[in-house]
Amino acid sequence: MLLIAATALSTGPGPYWLRWPPMLSLSMVSYSLYIWHEPLLRVLDSAGLLPTPAPGPTAFLVTAALLLGVTVPVAYLSYWMIEVPAQRIMGAFDADGRSREYYAPLPDPRSA
Repeated sequence: MLLIAATALSTGPGPYWLRWPPMLSLSMVSYSLYIWHEPLLRVLDSAGLLPTPAPGPTAFLVTAALLLGVTVPVAYLSYWMIEVPAQRIMGAFDADGRSREYYAPLPDPRSA
């Protein structure tokens, strides 16, 4: 929590690792990661691919690594195949749902 507060309240450019290209790429698909992690966790568990809970951090680390290895590619696919096309479709309409007139005729300069 202290790291987040220090980063949010600073006036500088922030930590370098937040500007690192792989982190920027991962931040682009963060919502997809959030959406997909729970269903994929349940699928992996029902398929018997996750370790059984045990004392110590080993089972958690294996689960986290396996879940990241599956969720990150699915999140990238979801972003590029669902979110980006949906954003383009939404950009074609105004707030009232009407089609945007990108190529509307210009007003006649003689009428001014």
